[in-house]
Amino acid sequence: MSGHDYLKQKLHQAVLALVGDGEIDTRLTFAAVYFVNMPDRNVPEEFREEFLAIKNALLSIPLSSTQNDVPRAVSAEKPAELARDIVLLYSDVMGGL
Repeated sequence: MSGHDYLKQKLHQAVLALVGDGEIDTRLTFAAVYFVNMPDRNVPEEFREEFLAIKNALLSIPLSSTQNDVPRAVSAEKPAELARDIVLLYSDVMGGL
C-alpha cells in the first residue's frame, strides 16, 4: 500500500472516530490513535507539514494516566479547530471537493 493510500485509510478512520458517540475530547482521543499509528515517513511530503501539526496538537497532552486511557483535556475552542483541521486534511488528501 502506498503512503498516500495508507494516509487516506488512517484519516478516514480518524474522521469516523470524530463523528462517533461521546464528548469531543473522547472522540479526539480516539482520532489521535490513527495519527500515532501513521509513521511520519509514510506521509507524502505535500501533506506532511499539516499532518504533523495536527499530530503534535493531538499529542501535546498524554493519552493515558497511570491507571488507564483518559480523554484529552482540551480548551473550549481547540476541539472544534482540531476536528475541522482533520476533516480538511482528509478532504485535501482525497482530492478536495
